[in-house]
Amino acid sequence: MITLFYGPDLSSSRQEFLRFKAEFAPAEVVSLPEDTKAVAILAALETSPLFGPHRLFTIESFSGKVPLFKDSYFLDYLPRLPEGSAIVFWVGEGLLESSLFMKTLRSLKADVRQFKEKKAGSVFPFLAALLSGNRAAAYRDLISLIREEQNGFYILTMIAWQLRQLLTFCYDPRSPLISSFGRSSLSAIAKRYPVSRLEALYRRLHRTDRESKSGGDINFELFKFVETVNG
Repeated sequence: MITLFYGPDLSSSRQEFLRFKAEFAPAEVVSLPEDTKAVAILAALETSPLFGPHRLFTIESFSGKVPLFKDSYFLDYLPRLPEGSAIVFWVGEGLLESSLFMKTLRSLKADVRQFKEKKAGSVFPFLAALLSGNRAAAYRDLISLIREEQNGFYILTMIAWQLRQLLTFCYDPRSPLISSFGRSSLSAIAKRYPVSRLEALYRRLHRTDRESKSGGDINFELFKFVETVNG
């Protein structure tokens, strides 16, 4: 059995992935890093189950940059997946329908579940409130985004983008990676935060991402992050 959860609606796809994973006993689940080599995963798949009649192998990637997806050796093996083993992929973004990986899954009639983006309000007022120190407005805008079913992982991604822009500006105000339009707004925000504080927030955001992907509630983790920034 081969299953893929993917698409821009990261919150929904993540919830479905975790629900699917929960159908297996913890001892039956083997989590593999996204950079796993084909030889390693094929050896794992060929090993007889030690804890029961079924095993679930999972590979998770937010970026979709998984070497296995371009490895013909691995893709050619998928039709011969051992009985009693299942493999499930969760991909946040970057998968193209024209890719060899997607064509292979379609040809195998794998369980491919796409989660399309839901329309919701703009995240930029929230970002402005978050980093301007207006905690009340940040909470208000975050609640509004959640009520409009804005994707929690998209919000997290946009916070990461904003922090990277700020750090880039602090390291090199003339960086070509920053538009002339954005430079003035970044300059105003950067005056509020020393570089060490921005770096600490970026590390904290990575922890928020890890905790959310480990079964935590993304919206709850976002509220905690707002408190970290404006606490």
